[in-house]
Amino acid sequence: ATSVGVIEASGHTLLLAFLQSNDLCMQRVGAFGVGNLCVQERHREAMVEAGALEPLVTLALSLTVPHEIRRYAVLAIANLASDDTTHETFIEEGMLPHLVSLSNSKNDEIRQFAAFSLVKMTQNSDIRELVVKAGGLEPVLYLARTRDAEIQ
Repeated sequence: ATSVGVIEASGHTLLLAFLQSNDLCMQRVGAFGVGNLCVQERHREAMVEAGALEPLVTLALSLTVPHEIRRYAVLAIANLASDDTTHETFIEEGMLPHLVSLSNSKNDEIRQFAAFSLVKMTQNSDIRELVVKAGGLEPVLYLARTRDAEIQ
């Protein structure tokens, strides 16, 4: 099925339910599937409206799930943050402190994806000051200053 077919058939709601499962395999499939759908701009707003942020951030912050699942979850969040139509929901659902926390992760990939989310949100002039007040400036500056080619 195409990604449009998945959304039209409400398959994304099943993937979101997988995120909340206690089964690691289901969490992995859910995070990977949601992340893949969020790559496409046309699906981002629908995913946020369907409630993707809370279960994604819960997995991303969890220290009891494998790194792979956390990475998929943070990457999905970064894809969602790439669309300025989702930024208000990020604010309304209290995601900024979580993104700041994730951007201080000891894991490079998680830190980079979370910082990227903050960078995308600072490009929205209506949100920029809120990101700075939440402590998001340092992660943004870290990405701007790094000489690591993989991060850039």
